[in-house]
Amino acid sequence: MDETFPPHNGQKPPRYQIGQYVTAHGDVVSHVNISRVRSEDGGQYECAAENRAGEATHRARLNVYGEQEQKKIPGGRGGGKKCST
Repeated sequence: MDETFPPHNGQKPPRYQIGQYVTAHGDVVSHVNISRVRSEDGGQYECAAENRAGEATHRARLNVYGEQEQKKIPGGRGGGKKCST
């Protein structure tokens, strides 16, 4: 599945959230969060940006393997955090 976001017939599924923020240095950081990831969410994603200075694109592949499981990772004061993978 190689396609440009959003991948589901041009519709933004409710499991996807797109956001951006500006850093203290004036840089814009954009992101895509996918809740309850599924194997069909895997594939090539592309971000394109354009302004007075020019344009840029970035592509990244998301690989989704197997079924969801929870793992405990070390860190933090609480001794660990549970993360879904």
